[in-house]
Amino acid sequence: MDSKKDKIKGAFNSSVGKVKEAAGIILGDAGLEDRGNTQKNLGKSQQMQGAIKENIHKGTQALGASIEMVGKKLQDKKAPKKR
Repeated sequence: MDSKKDKIKGAFNSSVGKVKEAAGIILGDAGLEDRGNTQKNLGKSQQMQGAIKENIHKGTQALGASIEMVGKKLQDKKAPKKR
């Protein structure tokens, strides 16, 4: 799953979990409250997973650009100078 999908799915699960947790509190249903809390935490984890994937992607892009720039500089140094 890509980072955007993880973030969206996480936000959905977090929101639904909060609603279930609140309903469990209001109704006095400990099981519903616990399931809601679990789903809320799952959603938070999915959102973090999406953020991590996004940061890794950005980092690898930056690293690739840096490597390319160093390679060009090395080629420029090795090229014979014109007189």
